[in-house]
Amino acid sequence: MEGERDVTLAVGAYDASVACLSFNPEKGLQRRFRCSGHSGSVRAVAIHGQWLATGSTDETIRLYNLRDCSEIGSLVHHEGSITWLEFSGDQMYSASEDGNIAVWRTGTWECTKTLTGHKGPVKCLCVHPSGKLALSVGRDRILRTWDLSTGIAVFRQKLKEVAQQVKLSDCAKYYALSYKVTIDLYSVQSGALSQPSVLATPSLPSSLFQMR
Repeated sequence: MEGERDVTLAVGAYDASVACLSFNPEKGLQRRFRCSGHSGSVRAVAIHGQWLATGSTDETIRLYNLRDCSEIGSLVHHEGSITWLEFSGDQMYSASEDGNIAVWRTGTWECTKTLTGHKGPVKCLCVHPSGKLALSVGRDRILRTWDLSTGIAVFRQKLKEVAQQVKLSDCAKYYALSYKVTIDLYSVQSGALSQPSVLATPSLPSSLFQMR
């Protein structure tokens, strides 16, 4: 963020480039910087405060400082394309096609834990507002609930098909799973289906960007 009314946007592309944009109601949309540090398509981006993280099919994560638009460096840990990046508190989480989720400490960028369990690529993850739990979905059609203090999966649920994304509501009482064209809403406390499948779109894959 550059000011109270400024919004920072990051866009990853198939040509391995990343563009960082700034939006202000008075100035409109302006490009801050563009770089091509990756050697493969950019599959994931995440912003948290001064940090921008990007993940690619080249199996690396690149880090940028948004304050001075500089590149900090790269993280090498996964043995597969990076599929998802998410910040929560002072941690960053990366998911990969290698089936693992890595937990990084922001600032030092040390990998503190590796969550293993998915049998195949991890599609998406989300972290509970408390920072104690995380949910992840993979191509193995499994939803896993992780205890982040131990790095152990404490619950697993077989899904009806491969979920594209999983999202927690802001109140943390519900989580949603998006499939190819439908979305299911569940209770976090009971795990029960709170809302039957809702048609998201008749022809395009459904996506969840925010729940309140």
